[in-house]
Amino acid sequence: MSSDTFETYPYETRYWYPHLSPAEAALWHRYVLKNPDAYERVAYDVKVGTIPDFILAQDDTAIRAQAPLYQYKIDVVGFKGDKVDIIELKQGATMRAIGQVKSYRNLYTRDIDARAQGADIIITDILMPDMEHLAEQMGVKIVAI
Repeated sequence: MSSDTFETYPYETRYWYPHLSPAEAALWHRYVLKNPDAYERVAYDVKVGTIPDFILAQDDTAIRAQAPLYQYKIDVVGFKGDKVDIIELKQGATMRAIGQVKSYRNLYTRDIDARAQGADIIITDILMPDMEHLAEQMGVKIVAI
């Protein structure tokens, strides 16, 4: 897989953010407003992970078209210079979000860009107990917005 498998957009506020739920879009919109120079471009709903063999073995194009449903989706990938940030948007983020964003980084570097360097970021609305400590210990940046 390569970066030509997903579309990038200018980093800016939008009336609609592709593939984000209303709650995720609200978090992201606030983040973009408060951090207008954070990125040059972004990608939404970036698919990573292995498509199961039983889907790939299908001759039926309608069934094969379901392949992306079996992949993981990174909420946002932010690009600035050589930096590639993996971003998870989560209301009331818990420690699950830490594992999620770290796993997405691993799959992104395996599937899309082995040289990608950047931050693993969780953007949330509420800092749940212990999240700042756990995120710091795991090398994840957490932003409450």
